Amino acid sequence: ETTTVFDPNQVPIVYPRVDQIHLSKDVPNFKAKSDPKTGVVKGERLEGDYSRLPDNPITVWRRLDGTLEVITGRHRLDLAKRNKLITVTAQIVDEAKGFTKDMALVFDAVANIRDGKGTIEDYAHFFRNTKSITEEKARQESLLSSSKGRSAWDIGRHASDDLYALFAAEKITAAQTLAIVNETHDPAVQRIGAKYAIEGKSSEFISNLLKASQSEASKSGSTMDLFGSDDSAMKEMEVRAARASSIQREIKDQIRSVQGAAKNPKAAEKLGVNVKDPQGILNKI
Repeated sequence: ETTTVFDPNQVPIVYPRVDQIHLSKDVPNFKAKSDPKTGVVKGERLEGDYSRLPDNPITVWRRLDGTLEVITGRHRLDLAKRNKLITVTAQIVDEAKGFTKDMALVFDAVANIRDGKGTIEDYAHFFRNTKSITEEKARQESLLSSSKGRSAWDIGRHASDDLYALFAAEKITAAQTLAIVNETHDPAVQRIGAKYAIEGKSSEFISNLLKASQSEASKSGSTMDLFGSDDSAMKEMEVRAARASSIQREIKDQIRSVQGAAKNPKAAEKLGVNVKDPQGILNKI
């Protein structure tokens, strides 16, 4: 029974009528910016002819009352409707066989994440609000195999409520948020990082500032709340962070020069690199 419900390889391909399939109110599109009436995300609408290939089915959830609701493949269903097709290629999972609302929500999100669809904001929202997915389970399901998936996990699971609210409202960028959560899960320290993110500081600067601040607070025996409110101390941390960021940029520039040694042998020579010595180039990097 479980295999029949959850293993796509065991769910047969069927061809339900297009006009009998509806959007689900219980399972809205995983992508936050989709049209509530069509399920289509602006700029992602499919064009052309609908493909009836059996390896490209939509997934339909049959409710207890027999109603059919699309839970993956909203864009394909929309294309089928605009092509005025009578039937659509689908796989049906049944609420009567134990396929619940929570399972449908996870199924939709997992399908999108595996296909690399959706934004980092979509992923983070899913991870934050789906506590049934553990990190181990997310890895098993290949949800963390991409940098977008890993970044979204860290943001969704480790950002404080205040920090996440700023990220969700697009007051700060994903890169800034990630820089903060990668340095600390402490809400007090995240507040300091958020302050600089709102001011428009780069993710590199924020990361360096939090490193310096936590190190200095630890040395002085201060809590980050008290340390963060010390303007003179924070000014010093800003100087350290700017200096560290500058050094890091210089190192990155040197690495790029060495990596492109063959294209710019003069620049490489200044760094002591022989373009005819591949192992020497690797050692220098």
